[in-house]
Amino acid sequence: SPNLKVLDAAMAEALAKGEAASAEKCGEMREAKAAAEELERRRKRKGNITLSVAGAALGLPPVEAEEGEEGPDPNVVAIGPMAIGGLETLTEVESRIRDWLAANREGAEWPGGLLSAALGVDLGPDDVLLDAQLPENGQIIVNSLALKSDAEEAAPEAAEEEA
Repeated sequence: SPNLKVLDAAMAEALAKGEAASAEKCGEMREAKAAAEELERRRKRKGNITLSVAGAALGLPPVEAEEGEEGPDPNVVAIGPMAIGGLETLTEVESRIRDWLAANREGAEWPGGLLSAALGVDLGPDDVLLDAQLPENGQIIVNSLALKSDAEEAAPEAAEEEA
């Protein structure tokens, strides 16, 4: 009967649409699971950094070394090692550095952006530090010229844009 054929065709079409929607939903679920697994992998990462920072970069006055004194340079502040969590942002790490300096080095101030400049990468405040290319040994050297050099490199571009 023609009515049964129309009904069968409508049912077949509905089943095909349902299967397509189901397949699409399964694909979305697979993507969501893969994203969750990647986030968990990133969260579980761990790293350590140790900073050697020129006192001048922290706003500290120069210190004269005692004659004949051996050992570390008194104008370099050693910070760390600091354990870094897998999803810890630049802001969070720099906050911990500031806390350490407040507790251990009177008068030292950590300027924002110094860690990013020392690494030679452009990290935003919410960027995850371990996503940046860190030195394999975790040793980060911050000299007082790191920010100055970056500022000087950016200045010619700004001047060119104005011209």
